[in-house]
Amino acid sequence: MDRIAGWRGGTFHLTINDRRGHGISSDFVGNRLPIQEAYGGQFTKLSELSYEQDFGHGAVNMRIGYFAMGNDLGGISAGCNFVNAAFCAHPLSMSGDSSWYNYPNARWGAAFRIRARDNLFVRTGIYQVNPALGLEKNAFRPFAGHTSGVILPIEIEYTPGQRPGDHALPGSYKLGFYYDTADAARTSRTGTGTVSGRMGYYFLMSQTILREGTGKRGLAVIGAYTVNPRVAAQITRWYMAGLIQTGTFTGRDSDTIGLGLVHAVLNPRLREAYAEINNPMSGMDALPQGETAIELSYGLQLTPWLILRPDVQYIVEPGAFSYAARKDAVAVGGQVKMQF
Repeated sequence: MDRIAGWRGGTFHLTINDRRGHGISSDFVGNRLPIQEAYGGQFTKLSELSYEQDFGHGAVNMRIGYFAMGNDLGGISAGCNFVNAAFCAHPLSMSGDSSWYNYPNARWGAAFRIRARDNLFVRTGIYQVNPALGLEKNAFRPFAGHTSGVILPIEIEYTPGQRPGDHALPGSYKLGFYYDTADAARTSRTGTGTVSGRMGYYFLMSQTILREGTGKRGLAVIGAYTVNPRVAAQITRWYMAGLIQTGTFTGRDSDTIGLGLVHAVLNPRLREAYAEINNPMSGMDALPQGETAIELSYGLQLTPWLILRPDVQYIVEPGAFSYAARKDAVAVGGQVKMQF
């Protein structure tokens, strides 16, 4: 925007997203933790139309318009070294237990990032709740539907070792809370009633724990933990942990190898309600408490813009969230990522 209109620190964003294909989880395995990252909303849509402005040499950043709130909040970018969407890049409990939305889904909103110190950031904003904007018929109709509430988040991030000259190993630690004012169905044995608002808490981290030389080679650990009240949540607890080694074999300084585990806990109230109606003799204890995904991936950096990532995943209790008895599943596949 500096060249176009003379506005320093301004950026205009326009993104159109198109997805096609079949879902391994939805069409074959039937599990809750999506085996492939890029799936959902299999049509062309407007994903961002926004304006971003820096103030005070980046001390304050503002973004307003039509965009995904997850662009600014609640993400672990290092988790995208895995293929399963449960690692990349937001815990699914956020979008599964509230009106939180991530790319490529967009709503109207305003986001603010404040640099309190060189290694301390505060993020907040206000974001529209409008389920109609997720429909294919409204893919290019950002004013369709109506606002049923707003999401009010706040996130604090501490980033040690990120400044030039820092002796600490680089890391990121995020602590967040969000409140969704829209009404939602109450989670209960009777399955009736509504609640006025939902909330969630999260802690996210990534930390380099070993560095080899002065380049990119090193070992990092990532983790996530979320809490959502039982009153209106599908996933009440979320646990994620992983190890990522950057630099593998001789001459492969940009390749990565990752080993990760994620576990999603199904709300006990939902298990109890299902068991009372469908399996009263055995009760809720006969139903799985949640689903677990374990993944081993290798990121092969073929060119600066091309990554090939083969992976293998093991899914434990894939029928947990549909109350179905399914055998554990093994998925072998890969991902091709091009970034220009």
